[in-house]
Amino acid sequence: MPAKFDLQTASPREQLLALGQQIKQHRKANKLSAEAVAIAAGLSRTTLHRIELGEPSVAAGAYWAAIAALGLRCGIVGAWNAQTKPIPENIDLNQYPQLKLLAWHVHGHHV
Repeated sequence: MPAKFDLQTASPREQLLALGQQIKQHRKANKLSAEAVAIAAGLSRTTLHRIELGEPSVAAGAYWAAIAALGLRCGIVGAWNAQTKPIPENIDLNQYPQLKLLAWHVHGHHV
């Protein structure tokens, strides 16, 4: 039995729910049975059902397999907006002590 995974934030959970609903809507709009899509994706019918429910414990590869079996593409939509700061080219490690500990192999004070 797979391990239980509980997303603690609402946004990723809501995004998975929306993705699952879109997958199901696309499948039904194209009059494809869940069994046919599951076979085409190399998944069990149960796993496809869990994907359509947006369950976070399903492996990302299974989501992508279902998406590909439906002839869809999935990508990352930019999350940056006017209120977010751009990623700096250099990071002053002295401002981030924990990062400085992780970057022990970096010479100098900037990454």
